[in-house]
Amino acid sequence: MFKFLLIFIFGFFLTINTAQAESIQAFDTLVSLNTDGSLNISESILYDYGIFPRHGIYRYLPLSYSYQGHQYQLSFDKIAVPDYPFSINTDNDKLSLQIGDPEQFLTGTHVYNLNYQAQGAVAYYPNHDQIYLQLTGYGWPVEINSFSANFALPRALAADQITAACYAGAINSTSTCDQLILTTNEAGLVTGLSIRQAYIPAGSGLRLFVEIPKDLLESASNTKLFLTAFILLIIIMTILWKQTLGKKQTIA
Repeated sequence: MFKFLLIFIFGFFLTINTAQAESIQAFDTLVSLNTDGSLNISESILYDYGIFPRHGIYRYLPLSYSYQGHQYQLSFDKIAVPDYPFSINTDNDKLSLQIGDPEQFLTGTHVYNLNYQAQGAVAYYPNHDQIYLQLTGYGWPVEINSFSANFALPRALAADQITAACYAGAINSTSTCDQLILTTNEAGLVTGLSIRQAYIPAGSGLRLFVEIPKDLLESASNTKLFLTAFILLIIIMTILWKQTLGKKQTIA
């Protein structure tokens, strides 16, 4: 009888402990690649606090990482978190979003919708360009029970013009994601990617690599050349205006 009582007590507390565990029930992301190389990103995070009261969550966005010998330097703007107050801080090599009301405690499940634009996730090479993006970040202290992402290209491509890979697990893991498929239009051209992952352990995440043809994005060198030419034009116009003004003053 005592043995059965111990089993019952152990099972009872195990059940309570499981019910109390925090987790992300669903993490869904939409990523749109713009022709200037920026990314418009929308995230929907279904967070379960269980019965433990919390003020909110932290979302960490990486500011720097390297892949295949290229050092990526990212920046983020147009950050919005509808329905929740948030603050932004820089924490070493990442941007920290503290989301939630410090005067209010939450329990149960809550949905956090994040919108922002990312710059710097594209590496420009002579014959191609590549996007490398940490889709979830690696700062989550809880497990993610379901993840999905849809990645949209600025225009449709032939299937042989795009190469993509998705890795799940630790930050240097080479384990591929559960699902990575090319999405196509009625003409059979690739319009983007669809990614699915059933489970991500705490501290782990997803990384996306996409290689695209050179003519899809505005060339970084062309953009710099345009800006340089524009600045030189402003300088020349300013000099000519000053010279004209000086001549008018001399005549007077």
